[in-house]
Amino acid sequence: MSDPWSRADQKLSNIVIGKTYTLSFDALAAPDGATVEIGTSEGDDDVLVITTDDFPNAKSYSDTFIAPSEDLWIGLWVNQNPPVTALFDNISVAEYPPLVNEPPNRTVFIEAQEELGVDGIPTQTLLDSAREYITHDPIDGMDRQPLGLTDDTLHVEPITRQGFYVEVRSLLISTANEAAAKLQIVDELTVYFKNILPFIDGIDVEIDRADTISTLSVSIIVQEVLKQHGGTASGIGLGIQPGQYLNEYTLQSGQMAKLLAVNYV
Repeated sequence: MSDPWSRADQKLSNIVIGKTYTLSFDALAAPDGATVEIGTSEGDDDVLVITTDDFPNAKSYSDTFIAPSEDLWIGLWVNQNPPVTALFDNISVAEYPPLVNEPPNRTVFIEAQEELGVDGIPTQTLLDSAREYITHDPIDGMDRQPLGLTDDTLHVEPITRQGFYVEVRSLLISTANEAAAKLQIVDELTVYFKNILPFIDGIDVEIDRADTISTLSVSIIVQEVLKQHGGTASGIGLGIQPGQYLNEYTLQSGQMAKLLAVNYV
């Protein structure tokens, strides 16, 4: 009997030990048991394994891992005879969080009150007013920047707001309690995401940092609400795009979070 498992391997390049990376791919027509894995060699010492059985309603997959070695491979497995490479597309491994241009040292991020800007995003008029208040005394108009600093080196920028999707899988709850439970889940997750704040090095205390959103913390909130209403769920997914899941996400400078939607599958 021939082995029904088809496999293809690809060695990763430019991997740095200890850095966090994201593995993502699209499953074009993956059958049961189709798997994409990261390993330290061709088939040994798995670092990350994503099986399409775990996400039956998804077409795109994503997860993070920390590189334990520079010698890493992507392994593609599928339990059928056609070439496995025909079943997957857009396979990539990238640094996580994505590389971004760091803001200059004298950067102030402005968050507006909700009545002044959608999602707390300030208008240009508000940004200009904030800059003027920082650089000049509002009473006498005197320049109040420290000696040697000029307006040219001050950057006043709006915050950005990263949205998140939460997926609740296989919800079991009575019809009488379902609506109330779903409403409470949205309310409590909305508060949770609003309280996640970017870490400011040199100002914030490391032990108090609250800049990372995790599937575990979201799951605890959802399951606690369901428990109160006599319900359960088989699992929770967290992502910045529907159908793409992350273990965790750390906010960058000037970035805030918000809940976009809770989907039930």
